[in-house]
Amino acid sequence: MSRNSTSKIHPNEAILNRALSTIGAEVVKVVTEVQEWLKSQSGSPNSHIPLRAAVASLQRIKVLQDQSEQEKAECSRLRDKLRTCKLYADLDSKTSRVVEEGLLSRIQKIENEHALELSRLHSQLEILPIQLPRAVDLDTHTRRGHNIVFSLIILFGIIEFAISAWLTSQFNAHHNYFSVAGRDCTRFLLFTSTWTIILSSHHMFFFYPPPDSVLGSMASHIFFLCLTWIFWTAGAASITAALSGQLNPNTQSLFVFCGQLIALEVFAWVILVLVTFAIFVVHTRGILASSRGDGVREPQIA
Repeated sequence: MSRNSTSKIHPNEAILNRALSTIGAEVVKVVTEVQEWLKSQSGSPNSHIPLRAAVASLQRIKVLQDQSEQEKAECSRLRDKLRTCKLYADLDSKTSRVVEEGLLSRIQKIENEHALELSRLHSQLEILPIQLPRAVDLDTHTRRGHNIVFSLIILFGIIEFAISAWLTSQFNAHHNYFSVAGRDCTRFLLFTSTWTIILSSHHMFFFYPPPDSVLGSMASHIFFLCLTWIFWTAGAASITAALSGQLNPNTQSLFVFCGQLIALEVFAWVILVLVTFAIFVVHTRGILASSRGDGVREPQIA
């Protein structure tokens, strides 16, 4: 489009170029004929000096004309290159404006999303003080109940330990046990009560004051309580089976240590009930923790 506009502005340029080309061809033809004519003359090189000077001038004119044509061609090439550069510059400017507008719209969208998220978080923070006291009350009851239950387990475990240890020492010293099964059950309850006292004390200590320790987690409590429940179930069931139908308070003259053996059986079942209750509480806390997205490794209080 720019070249056509240039041709319309200078309509005589093409005619002038064709005329110069025609004149140049005629000049070359004339110079060639003159040079051939001078060669055909047998005179001295200094003859026909004006003619020779005219030929040299024509040759210089031809050289200058060729240089002018080359410069015109170079100027035209540079003009086309400049026009192309301007076109690309305009295109890059338009592309930059489009990219800038896209980035601005994206930034505005992100700011709007951020504002919505902040408003949602503020609304949740306004609701949080209402829900927080309930969670704090539940944690307080859990902490208090944990200490009470484990204190009772430790207390009755110490009583069971004292009875089973005394009976085991008597059986070992006098061999006056009523049956081998009863002796073995007494020894097993001695081990179980020792296990319960030591590990219950550890769990009680590590639950309060540092509830976020490994021993204060739900997984640790579930593992310890389930294993302890198995021990006490086996011990209580075995001592009950060993004593069933054989002992009562009125047969003290026939069976030694009747009262101690009955107490051993009763306290074994009491401890089993306490451990079962503790498992139920820990399982309930685990269900509540799963509902709020916590795992079994999390502490029992928030």
